[in-house]
Amino acid sequence: MADPTPPAPAQARPVWFWVNLVALLVVVPWATVLFQRHFKAYVTEIVLFGGFFTAWMLIRLLWGIVEKALKVDTNDFSQRLLSSPGTTRLLLLAALALAFLWNTTASLYLDAAGADDKQYTVQVIDPATKTQFMQPALVDASHPVAGVPWFMQFRTVPLRCRIVSPVGYETADCSLVPGQSKRIQVPQGFNPLEVHLVMLVPSAGLYRELTDADDAAPPDVHAKVTVTRARTTQKIATRVPLRRETVYLVPTNADEKSLVLALEQKTDLRNGIFNQLIETGTGEGAAQQTALALSGHTKAWPLMLLRKGDVITVETEDAAGRQATVTHQVTADKLQTIWLNPLP
Repeated sequence: MADPTPPAPAQARPVWFWVNLVALLVVVPWATVLFQRHFKAYVTEIVLFGGFFTAWMLIRLLWGIVEKALKVDTNDFSQRLLSSPGTTRLLLLAALALAFLWNTTASLYLDAAGADDKQYTVQVIDPATKTQFMQPALVDASHPVAGVPWFMQFRTVPLRCRIVSPVGYETADCSLVPGQSKRIQVPQGFNPLEVHLVMLVPSAGLYRELTDADDAAPPDVHAKVTVTRARTTQKIATRVPLRRETVYLVPTNADEKSLVLALEQKTDLRNGIFNQLIETGTGEGAAQQTALALSGHTKAWPLMLLRKGDVITVETEDAAGRQATVTHQVTADKLQTIWLNPLP
């Protein structure tokens, strides 16, 4: 005998199911973007997982709409899980955690995308303490991405990135900003290093009072060279002994010094000295001999890496106390000459 009891109508899907499903559609892509932003080394796996999970939820949402329209009830595990108020509480906690991480996580990545075949060593420096903020990063074709995220960052941390090998680049701002991921391409993200070769050349009148460059005796004439950096209080001074030679003002760093000295052009220096001497009334024979001596005898004097806008003051003085002063502001030219005035 057939059971006269009619079948129970399909139970309407609870509200929690739709709330949790929509919440997941928000939380999972949000988490995917967060991790893709700050965990660049694992971006492929994160995007694949997040994309797969989001696609599953979209399919589940569409299937739920179809089930509701067709009044079909598949009481599977995912339905029971998504219909649970406990899942809502977990999603709420996850959203709060994501909001906290979103606003307090900062990351720095050095990217070799588009770089040549060279290998670059990059330091991250704290300009306040002049110390390294992290271990030097090696960036090349075999190590295309270097960097890490930092959690619990509540304020901006000023930092500068510097390519220490090979030399020839300015530092770049790589400050950690809460909620942001800074990506710097190596070396495209670094401007070429500004270099200037500034030369101290004695005028004809001063040249006659100087000792030969090869003279072992202490010179009688010295030059106090002072450099004042524009818009700062930085001032550096040095005392340079003067002989019948050209003095190159170069950086103290050996690598930067080599870059500056690479600008040297002996022929142009000799021709420039010759022309200047002719203009100031020196005879052609004497001008040629003096230019040959000053271009043939040069001396690199360690001072600092000069930049456009630096003001160089040269005070020349001999043992008798006679003085002459000349001031020069560094321009954008690579090669610059400071002519030292004769002593009165």
